[in-house]
Amino acid sequence: MNKPEGIIFDCDGCLLDSEVVFLKTIVKYLKKYEIDTSLEELIFVIGKPMTVIAQEIIEKYSLNISMDQLIKEERELFSAQMNSSQLKPMPGLIDFLDRCKKEKIQLAIASSSPYEYVDNIVTQFGIKEYFQYIISGEQVLKGKPNPDIYYLAQSKLGIPKERLVVIEDSYNGIQAGKSAGIYTIAYKGSMIEQDTSNADCAVYSYEQIEW
Repeated sequence: MNKPEGIIFDCDGCLLDSEVVFLKTIVKYLKKYEIDTSLEELIFVIGKPMTVIAQEIIEKYSLNISMDQLIKEERELFSAQMNSSQLKPMPGLIDFLDRCKKEKIQLAIASSSPYEYVDNIVTQFGIKEYFQYIISGEQVLKGKPNPDIYYLAQSKLGIPKERLVVIEDSYNGIQAGKSAGIYTIAYKGSMIEQDTSNADCAVYSYEQIEW
């Protein structure tokens, strides 16, 4: 891989290991409706916008609730779980961000999560200054695996796709990056094992990313 001019990060599962918290929240939420499920059974939702996740869960488990109700209740539960968790950046992330800064590589975040959530995470970690843009799922009509969020990130950075790199952890995120025509690295540092076979390459730590 040649040195990129820009790197676009997913948030959950790439900046912090929050995917497991999210899936555990859904498992706990579904128990309220006497539905027993597992983290493995729910992996299909990772990387998608919450509106899509809610609709798919309602259909899959035949829940007699509205999409808005599920989103509201799940977000309240997830927020409580996150607040009680010891959140920290992925190992090696800050050193990697420092390296990018020294090499004048432009950085952005393209996450399906709401802007307020992502902004809170990067502010809490003290890494907001590294990123030129934070792009959230609220800013595009079609979320991952649709490539729109990466088209928008590329447009804002003003860098040709051939000189960009995407870092993603989920099947849906990798599909989005690849569909946008951008070299996509699968980051495998999360506790949740996912299908990343469509990525251009896979790494288990930020130290393994070389150019």
